[in-house]
Amino acid sequence: MTIKDLLEKWHHNNLTPFERLQLIEALEKGEGKKEFLSLWEDVWNQEKPAESGDPIDKKLEEIRFELKKEIRSQKTKVFTMRRWLPLVAASIASLLLVFWFSTLNEDDTKERKPEEISQREIRVPKGGKAQRILLPDSSIVWLNVDSKLSFPSSFSDSSRIIRLEGEGYFDVKEDERRPFTVEADDFSTHVMGTTFYISSYSGENQKVILTSGKVKINPKEAQEIFLSPEEEWVQSHLTKKWEKRRISIEKLGQWKEGLFSFSDKRLEDLEPELERWYGVEIEFEDEGSKNCKISGKPTHKSIWDLLESFSFITGLEYKVIDNKILLYGGRCN
Repeated sequence: MTIKDLLEKWHHNNLTPFERLQLIEALEKGEGKKEFLSLWEDVWNQEKPAESGDPIDKKLEEIRFELKKEIRSQKTKVFTMRRWLPLVAASIASLLLVFWFSTLNEDDTKERKPEEISQREIRVPKGGKAQRILLPDSSIVWLNVDSKLSFPSSFSDSSRIIRLEGEGYFDVKEDERRPFTVEADDFSTHVMGTTFYISSYSGENQKVILTSGKVKINPKEAQEIFLSPEEEWVQSHLTKKWEKRRISIEKLGQWKEGLFSFSDKRLEDLEPELERWYGVEIEFEDEGSKNCKISGKPTHKSIWDLLESFSFITGLEYKVIDNKILLYGGRCN
């Protein structure tokens, strides 16, 4: 998007948060100043003539001030939305539950045929918020960002099978007659009634973490594995080799409450999570930037707030190029 397009969108109060960051970046450059001056004289001064002798730097400073004020206010808006979203979601869930029970009662009066069972699909996009999903058997799934869950409108009398792409936390209602199965690309997880996490993002290591109960994992290229509480199974997406280990689950799954935290983590390893959490694309210009280690809990922070924090801690610089955030110059070799 050109600076002319960005300025036009700003002029009509139409910029997205990411485009605000792009416009600030463009106006910091010399060519941006020249193009702004030309546009101001040719277009906007015809609508509202500037005061005599009003310098271009003053106009630029006014725009920068307004843009940065909008960016700062975005954090407050995100906080407010997160505060009210659970109440709205709870109301919608209640209505859906009433509808589901009424439909169930109607269906009980007639024989259910397999072809009548439809599949549901729920997606949480990058930059979105984790969603709480109530399954037909009253089991609960928390679906993380950049994830998709597929499940039938009703389970059969002998099994409960759903499919996950991405990450989810499962609180499964116990039912000895119908085992619960979560299918992913490279493995499946089987339970009766328990709580556990699954992470199956494409191109990343596959994980299952058990918090209570017991699970059985069936990898496509290995024998079945059983987990006990506070155990983690990890399979490399490159080699398909796996390991099982004890872990602490104290701070696990904070994303369910809209929290994002990391401890002494390399930026290169943190990159996929940042891209999913904020809905942006990140690239590194040098190896030193990749090796920077970061710890923090950027709750309710915008991506630009977070980048400013990184810059202060590590000397990392950033700029927006072709709708990507480029990181460079960190003191982390």
